[in-house]
Amino acid sequence: MTVKVFVNILFFQPFKFFSQQGNINYLTENRKGKTPLHFETFCLNELMEEMKIYAEQELKKYGRSNVQVEFFKDYNAKNWVHTNRKCLKQILSILLDNAVKNTDRGAILFDYQLPIFFPVRKNVNFFVDDTGNGIYNEDDMNVSIARGLVQQLGGALEVRPTSEAGTSVKFNIICMPFELQEN
Repeated sequence: MTVKVFVNILFFQPFKFFSQQGNINYLTENRKGKTPLHFETFCLNELMEEMKIYAEQELKKYGRSNVQVEFFKDYNAKNWVHTNRKCLKQILSILLDNAVKNTDRGAILFDYQLPIFFPVRKNVNFFVDDTGNGIYNEDDMNVSIARGLVQQLGGALEVRPTSEAGTSVKFNIICMPFELQEN
């Protein structure tokens, strides 16, 4: 994020800055090496369902009854991974918040894609698409924070407008696979 954009946000939109203060502190502490990333094993489908409920509640809060949230769950997928759940949840929250705030009608779609062959560390791709007015840009503070968190997890984030109205955000993070052992 450029200094000019940061100063403009801080001066003209202080509530936006302070609403993200926790994410900024989390990101800067991790970059300084003070807070080690905590990795845990969890089910991606469960996290994505939790994020769907979160987005639906945010839509309701903003009175966006003309917008649907869709997560395409693959019930057959081996979707247990080992990564930083809290950081991934923050990334998804930031991106879904932007989608909710910028989508008056249509849909917000989000999903993930595991690699076909997933026995070792691999990148897992995530997608957040919306039919909103596409107010994501590279200098947006929320996008910068999400990008920094994605980089903490060894990945990259890409923002692009869709051919229709809206925005498509794709990011990937490095995850370790995990298979449940049945007793």
